[in-house]
Amino acid sequence: MAMNDLALLETSLQAAGLDLSPEMLDRFARFAELLNEWNQEINLISRKDPYGMIRRHFLDSAGLVTALDIEPGCSVMDLGSGAGFPGLPMAILRPDVSFTLVESRTGKTRFHQAVIDALKLGNVVTMAERAEALAPEVGPFDWIVSRAVADLDQLAKWCHHLIRQPGGRMAVLKGPDLDEEIKRLARRAGAWGVQGWDIHDYHPFDGIRDKESRLVVVSW
Repeated sequence: MAMNDLALLETSLQAAGLDLSPEMLDRFARFAELLNEWNQEINLISRKDPYGMIRRHFLDSAGLVTALDIEPGCSVMDLGSGAGFPGLPMAILRPDVSFTLVESRTGKTRFHQAVIDALKLGNVVTMAERAEALAPEVGPFDWIVSRAVADLDQLAKWCHHLIRQPGGRMAVLKGPDLDEEIKRLARRAGAWGVQGWDIHDYHPFDGIRDKESRLVVVSW
């Protein structure tokens, strides 16, 4: 990670009121190095815009730490984690919370494990599986987080057996046009035990997201 990228990460997180220790900053730097290395071998993120790694992935994921009321000791599942987003940046910032990264592609879970080992993240495990195929005993999770994986009703269907009921919540980052997704979720909510949902504008840190986005929090 270039020094200007590291500075952007540090100043953005500190401006948001996050308590960023030197160890956390070192972990972000090492994570970026590993991401660049592995990205040459397997497709993790776009190779065209290295600067976008900080804005579109690290900070975009870290914003959920400030946006969500995740209490110490909670369990969080990152559904469709891909290259480890949003779960790994959240885990670096919240060592008091346990994270399970769920990703069906084994190449990406191997990358997760390499990061977990290199950063000595004792609060993270990774699983090469689809959420809908996981046994209920893997949960229950207090929170499920996801970025750009599937429609809301599909996510609820996949995850309802893994979420803590009552009280569990699912936080999903979405684009601005949600009308049809919300209609489908409303029609099927009862089948999956969903009790309600809230929609919030999502603009973590100044100028990080260049497109209008929403954060949908679904409650059980």
